[in-house]
Amino acid sequence: MSRVLGALFALLLPVSCGSPRPLPNILLITVDTLRADRLGCYGYFRNTTPVIDELAKRSVLFENVVTQMGCTLPAHVSLLTSTRTIRHGVQNNAMLFDAEALGLRTFPQMLQDAGYRTAAFVSAAPLKDLTGISTGFAHFSQPEERSRPADAVTEDVLAWLETPPSEPILLWIHYFDPHFLYRPPPPFNQAFKTNERLLRYLEHGAFTNWEDRAVQYSHNQYDGEILFVDGQIGRLFERLRELDLFDEAVIVFTSDHGEGLGQHDWMQHGQLHAEILQVPLILKLPGMGSEEAERRADLAALVDVLPILTEELELPVSASDRAQFEGMNPLSDPTREYVLSERMTAPSGNLFRRGEEYAITGRRWRYYYASEKDDRLFDLRTDPLELRNVIGEYPAVVTLMKERLDDLLTAALGLPGAPSDRDLPPEFIAELRALGYVD
Repeated sequence: MSRVLGALFALLLPVSCGSPRPLPNILLITVDTLRADRLGCYGYFRNTTPVIDELAKRSVLFENVVTQMGCTLPAHVSLLTSTRTIRHGVQNNAMLFDAEALGLRTFPQMLQDAGYRTAAFVSAAPLKDLTGISTGFAHFSQPEERSRPADAVTEDVLAWLETPPSEPILLWIHYFDPHFLYRPPPPFNQAFKTNERLLRYLEHGAFTNWEDRAVQYSHNQYDGEILFVDGQIGRLFERLRELDLFDEAVIVFTSDHGEGLGQHDWMQHGQLHAEILQVPLILKLPGMGSEEAERRADLAALVDVLPILTEELELPVSASDRAQFEGMNPLSDPTREYVLSERMTAPSGNLFRRGEEYAITGRRWRYYYASEKDDRLFDLRTDPLELRNVIGEYPAVVTLMKERLDDLLTAALGLPGAPSDRDLPPEFIAELRALGYVD
């Protein structure tokens, strides 16, 4: 446990040493397709996230967090199981997650054993019940069609909170809105306009065709989507305060992956680039205020969320469940050397390129191995946007990164894979097609 958080929890301990600590309510918020660098608390120049920025002022903000895959379902499976994609085998949105067949347990299953009431509210087809992501959630709410907007999700959550259970709750809320096609509702579609500062941002970031008004418009609309979601999170927080649940709640805010938006000649996600791999992670623990807030620059990963919560909250999670975790707690052990990420594979007829591709992210270097194109190496200290491939300048670094990748892939040989899209109904495939995942 970190020094700051250890001191905080010491203050929260009951007077009687024999009394067990009450289990806290846990709120997990994931915003689909949200780049870390588009939040004010991560340095963005626009006021896209006033609610989340305020949350960050009383939380632990992790500055350097990497996702396991730039794809909705695989990333969320990694988040809820603390396993890498090469372990759980879900590599695109047209696959199924069968926890039991894979010998895995989900976080809601673990917390159900501890007496938690579990509920989830998701916004889009890739996370519907039939994918298996609902495993362990006693209440699971999903859109009737391919997706639903943030206000509809929030209304659903607020209705559920009208009769909150007496047990501690694990509440997962997934918002989809920043996802392509970037169509925020009024007035958010007019919230941001092209100005000189945006143009400087686009030019500095080497966004393809940044001088094109259509590209600028996409960025304005993407930011409008984020502001819309932020306001809906604000509605949720307001209700939690009215119920006197906010201060003592654990709140985890993160994303499954980022979005290209034209960097590296890629508009959406699914590929491996810095802007797709980097995600936000903000953690508020019970009773935290501005004095306990901190920013952590340690290398972290999406698979670290469960180890962080389990250890920092001292949750009654069994040793066998903890043994499943492939993440670690950077608050107590900031020595992580690297994070493994994988590019999504292509279901039949998919628009994404085929072939294996992996990224190894270290504290300084990020190395990309690809089976069907040249390898790449970037120095993140001097080139965080990954604009200059230095693969030929540091052969010793490349050798080391290759060895680490080989070790991880060798360890994953023989593990059961996830079922493919052959088991998915045609209407679900049609929903994925409408979202751009299948041609």
